[in-house]
Amino acid sequence: MNRYPILFLFVLFGFSGLQSGCNPVPMNTITDMEDSYDGITKINLNGGALEVSYTGKEDMENVTIDAFVEASDMDMEGVLVKQVGDELNVSFESGNNGSFFSSLNIEGYISLSGPIDMALNIHNSSGTMEVSNVNNDEIVLKGSSGKVEGKDLASPNLRVKISSGKLELENIEGSLNMEVSSGMGTLKGMKGDVKFSGSSGYVSFSDVDGLISGGMSSGKADLKRINQLGEISLSSGMLDASQCGLGPETKLSVSSGYMKVNTTSSLSNFNFDFNVGSGRLEIGNESSSEDLYINNDAAVTVKGRIQSGKMVISE
Repeated sequence: MNRYPILFLFVLFGFSGLQSGCNPVPMNTITDMEDSYDGITKINLNGGALEVSYTGKEDMENVTIDAFVEASDMDMEGVLVKQVGDELNVSFESGNNGSFFSSLNIEGYISLSGPIDMALNIHNSSGTMEVSNVNNDEIVLKGSSGKVEGKDLASPNLRVKISSGKLELENIEGSLNMEVSSGMGTLKGMKGDVKFSGSSGYVSFSDVDGLISGGMSSGKADLKRINQLGEISLSSGMLDASQCGLGPETKLSVSSGYMKVNTTSSLSNFNFDFNVGSGRLEIGNESSSEDLYINNDAAVTVKGRIQSGKMVISE
């Protein structure tokens, strides 16, 4: 039996593991800065794996930045800041010479504060992003395998996207476009309309004073205390809507999934026109596995479609 391959593996992994346990890789300070900028109306931030944040403050005109990074690779450029006109570009660069192993040894943060009326375009990967107290026409927050937290945000065009991570939004006003894939997204408290899309994950919306529309596939969605449902679609998953209102824009569709809608609206105030394939539909006391039309002589008709799933609509 040849023992050399086993010995080689022990030397490569076992000895290096012991060495790293006894002698941790030294960390070097790559960035340590505090600075202030005036005349800024927009911030473009790419934080990578760092913890990043922006906080809007009353009566604040300048933008302040506090950044600190430690890494095991001295060749990393660290945090780069550049002002171009009225925009502030902030990014974390690992450098071209950083190895896979050195990239695992990075710690630090980028903390910004400034006016409440600030346009934001923030991207992060495996780090945590926190944004609070901002009111602007343009707010874009994107993250991947990290965490995104947004609180007290107001915008007619708020766009938030997360994949393989966690998203938490609270007390939002205006209009929200939210995308979640292979992750988890929650929204608590919204004054305005919501459009969402989710896949292979979980989304939760509660206390929305507006219209909510969107689609969920291969995941689960919970909707609670929604003023009005718009066009909602579900495939290969489950959607549970409770204490949700119906309206002229309500359109519900299901394919190979289960949608349950408990409404605060009176079913007798609507007509219902649904196409049913090989699925099952229940509306109030009516149940059918075929196309179903309920005429209540109402001014508004709720339309929908069921392919091979199940839908239940009840008061």
